[in-house]
Amino acid sequence: MKHSKAIIAIWVVIFICCVPFMLKADSVLEYELTKMTGSDSESAQGNAYMDANFSNAVDMDEVLVIKYDSSDSTQTSNVTVLANKIGELLGTKYNSKVSITDVGSYKGDADNIAVEIFSVKTTDTSIKFSDETGNIRNIVSQAKTDSGVSLTTYVTGNAALTYDTMTAANSDVSKIHVLSIALIFILLVLFFGALVTAVVPPLGFGVAYGVAMVGLYFFASSTSVFYLTSTLMVVTMLGAGCDYGIFIITRYREELKNGAAHHDALSTAIQWAGESVFTSGLSVIIGFAYLAICDFQMVRNMGLMLALGIVFALVAALTFVPAIVNLLGEKTFWPNSIAKYKAAEDGTHRSAYGKASHVFHRYFQWVARATRNHAKPIVIAAIIISVPSIYVYATSHSSYDMIAVEPDGEAKEGLYAIMDETYGGTLMPTYVVVQFPDSAVDNDKTTTLTLSDTSYGQFNTMVKGIYSNQVRTNVYQQAIDSGASESDANTAADAYMTAHAAEIDAAATQYANANTPKALPYLTWSAHGLTASGTTFTGYVPAVMTIANDIKTKNTDIVAQDSSGVNGLTSWAVLYYSQGVPAATQKLIAGYTDGVRATVYSTAYSTAIGGGATEEQAKAIAEEQAKTYMEANKDTIASDANTYATAHINDASVVNQINSGIVELMPSAVKGYVEKYVAIGAAYAAATSQTAVPSLSINVTDTDGNPATIQLANLIDYVLNAGTGLISNDGTAASIMIVTNEKPMSNKTMDFQGALQNAFHGKGGYDETYSSAISKSQVCGTNAVMYDISGTVTNQFNYIQIIVVILLLIMLFLILGSYVTPIRAILCIILSVTWTLALTFLVFQELLAIPVCWIVPIVLFVVLLGLGLDYEIFVTTRVRENRIRGMSNDDAIDAAITSASGTISLCALIMGGTFCTLLIGSSSMLQEFGFALGIGIFIDGLFMVTYVGPALMHLLGDWSWKGPAFLQRKHKEE
Repeated sequence: MKHSKAIIAIWVVIFICCVPFMLKADSVLEYELTKMTGSDSESAQGNAYMDANFSNAVDMDEVLVIKYDSSDSTQTSNVTVLANKIGELLGTKYNSKVSITDVGSYKGDADNIAVEIFSVKTTDTSIKFSDETGNIRNIVSQAKTDSGVSLTTYVTGNAALTYDTMTAANSDVSKIHVLSIALIFILLVLFFGALVTAVVPPLGFGVAYGVAMVGLYFFASSTSVFYLTSTLMVVTMLGAGCDYGIFIITRYREELKNGAAHHDALSTAIQWAGESVFTSGLSVIIGFAYLAICDFQMVRNMGLMLALGIVFALVAALTFVPAIVNLLGEKTFWPNSIAKYKAAEDGTHRSAYGKASHVFHRYFQWVARATRNHAKPIVIAAIIISVPSIYVYATSHSSYDMIAVEPDGEAKEGLYAIMDETYGGTLMPTYVVVQFPDSAVDNDKTTTLTLSDTSYGQFNTMVKGIYSNQVRTNVYQQAIDSGASESDANTAADAYMTAHAAEIDAAATQYANANTPKALPYLTWSAHGLTASGTTFTGYVPAVMTIANDIKTKNTDIVAQDSSGVNGLTSWAVLYYSQGVPAATQKLIAGYTDGVRATVYSTAYSTAIGGGATEEQAKAIAEEQAKTYMEANKDTIASDANTYATAHINDASVVNQINSGIVELMPSAVKGYVEKYVAIGAAYAAATSQTAVPSLSINVTDTDGNPATIQLANLIDYVLNAGTGLISNDGTAASIMIVTNEKPMSNKTMDFQGALQNAFHGKGGYDETYSSAISKSQVCGTNAVMYDISGTVTNQFNYIQIIVVILLLIMLFLILGSYVTPIRAILCIILSVTWTLALTFLVFQELLAIPVCWIVPIVLFVVLLGLGLDYEIFVTTRVRENRIRGMSNDDAIDAAITSASGTISLCALIMGGTFCTLLIGSSSMLQEFGFALGIGIFIDGLFMVTYVGPALMHLLGDWSWKGPAFLQRKHKEE
């Protein structure tokens, strides 16, 4: 170490240069897991296609939720007051670039509590709601103060979840940093009894961390890196970096205690401990780096960054730490000394530290004897513990529910408030993108007719009339509900309208001005989109409508069964003929048939009474004659009834009834708009006697004075399809939105994603059945993304596990020169993983009722396989060194345990304790990582390496060191 000062200076200069980037690293991280799927997955491609080709859809990225008592009229009206004030303040704050749209009101069955949901949207793509959520929440608070409304509100949605996660993560990391470093400092002071020693390993971590954060900053600036990566980098680098430094320092101290001079002691430490450190670091890097083959971006990038962090921690441990030790010499252990250490071991140093050191030295001597004398019982005990652990692990199921593991906060509370009152999938629906061979619409789907002042005035007048009629109907119904007769109810309604005529007219005028469109956007289907042959329809639209209905009827256990359940392309004409007309026809037929029967019955009854029959006799005679007549003439009556229905199906009153019935089928988000158009059409029909099938038509003039006739169906089809974003901008694709009645990302919802993919792409699926309408389909949305992610990672991880194990076996074989020892070491690690996962499932799922996130077992295996193998390598290389120096197998094991187990236990406490600091995190996913990784390191470092590994080596005897002769001689010095 001739250039120690230069090495330290280089590290310090590099660190100083890294500080600006290190401080900005967290700003470029990704906080939303579902944005990190592989680009080639079906859901990712579907989402990308929707983002690029669909617009006008209700954006649920940022959502305002207002909770209220629906039975309280004051609270109900205050919802509108508060929403208007929030919209006003948002417009002022963001220069009218941010607004809110009412998505609908939802109420559960248990009580009167309801939630009104508003979509917060922007016309400025530079405004990111994940950054603005805090400001929006402040605006909501201000609106509540200004309006005097004290309703419970939530700002939630994916963007708000990201904001809460980012805020919590930054707070967590700062606390974890402080707690981890404090824990390491305390453990090092207690172990070494020295202040300087407690500072050196963390310094090595510090300079390595600074460089690693620069790598993270630039990497995350070019691709997405999940925020947990930064947190895991901190704890893995801190734990591993300190472990590596400690192992070199303790070996240096051991050589000094054995009488070696400073330079000889440091050289020996670097040679033997450095080799162990390099080997263990290489094993960790291999495990992490191999995650890069995973298609899931979060796992791939996490693996690369963790590997990078270990590379810098390893380099710092092999250069910076030895350089510091070289300059300080024995002062590294100030205020302790080598003489005091030696006295502490033989029991002559009477200080508290000396007594504790002597006790621990005797403990590890006892461990050495116990693992030799009781090797078989120790191994049997490990096997006995492993059996139930394997069972628990095999029968437990991890969860895809990423909401449950998010940090607690307003966004999460808002999501649960929504799910309490409506379907779980309302905020995170599943989508199916269906691409057509050609466009389903004629020309531009956004064709708009601008009304002349005359036509606008006619519309306005009718809208006012609709409002006034609704007021009268409400007063009438209240009277009926109070027990009044129809006559009295009508009288009360008329009196109310007269007494409040002025204020009703003012309110109706205000309503009409706000709800009368000056321009009417409408949609016209192309021949490919919708073709009618009589009352039979063909084309893309009927195909999608049939598929949507089929999905709903075949999945009653998971898909909401009301109007919100499945929404795809919808044609008012198809609904009119496929549902409205058949129902109306049956009603007309039933009415005609009942009329014929009533006529026969009435005639027979009158005849019987005239003949002197009693009332009871007349009823019996009439009933019998009516029954006989209907049976004898059933074919004629049926034919006449059909003729009657056909003749009257286009009557204005029937048309209006059909339209009103179809209105009730509309989703709540668009029902108000559709109802308004139907009411206007009905008013036109009543005024002008103009009716047309499949619906009403409206005669208007445009601004140029040209007359035009608009089918009501075209206006409504625009609202149902283009206005809701269910059809692509160019009309060549449609989306089917599916709302599940289960929580988003629950196991049942995830199973549905797979079933839906199979329903479309499987043999005999929709893609095949409707091949003339579907050129390509993709299941997408947040739930589908998580399904694809979990499937991809799980499938690939099975191969990654095998490959990593094989690579580590090869590495250990080449370094240790043994056939058996690498297998024994990997087996111990796998047992540690199994025990840890069993404990994790028992503690979180069974005791705390918190689902274990699906990513936890995957990360645990890789991290523990790499970091846990550190301790196996530390002990095994020490045993091999003792063997090379001429000791027998058992003596070499005993000497290694006595000399190295204390250091390994310290390293395990540091590494495991550092991971356990994640338990103070605000998200349960972070807590699960902390528990699993911390307990895993404790089990491996304090039990497997100290007891099970040595016991197995004792039982294996010289078989532990059987290997190729050329490898056996590779490190031999004596």
